[in-house]
Amino acid sequence: MARDYDSTRTKARILEAATAEFTEHGLAGGRVDRIAARAGANKQAIYAYFGSKRELFSAVIARGTGEFAKAIALDPADIGGALARIFDDNAMHPGRLRLLLWEALEDGPRPRSGEAELAKHDVDQVIAALGDAQRAGLISDEIEPAALLLLLGALILWPLAFPQTRHTAMGDQQAIERIRAAVVRAGELLTAPMTREGGLRTP
Repeated sequence: MARDYDSTRTKARILEAATAEFTEHGLAGGRVDRIAARAGANKQAIYAYFGSKRELFSAVIARGTGEFAKAIALDPADIGGALARIFDDNAMHPGRLRLLLWEALEDGPRPRSGEAELAKHDVDQVIAALGDAQRAGLISDEIEPAALLLLLGALILWPLAFPQTRHTAMGDQQAIERIRAAVVRAGELLTAPMTREGGLRTP
């Protein structure tokens, strides 16, 4: 039992250290020896638990994606409130966005594999919930659930992931509050169901 506990703690330390390392340097720039030093573990332990640097990176991405999927659990009755909460959560965790950007730069369009693919379950649950809300008439069914999730995610993540572009467009350092309000309203309009007359039933 004690050995299992030590093993769990060691893996957790390695994962934390790898998250910090890959957030700063990406996969190509990340160094296993630095991860080992941060984690207080040896390189052999990293390879024993995770197999390779690539698989360790996948494990880090899986954790970050899973955290994001849990954070975006949407309440169809309060899309605006959910988007505000998700926006705030990601604004407080910029490293999560940085990791996703590193993944895009490192892997391009290549599908996720290994542990990173496990996060698909969490994403699928959110997509299913959006589909249920559409069938119940709580939100618009004009856009398929998977695409709707991507669009809502883009509303939130783009201005947070590209602060220079946000500042250039909005023109001042306080733009984060204004863009947050715009994200909430845009999400409400995007998901608003139609009235019988064919217009938006805006919240």
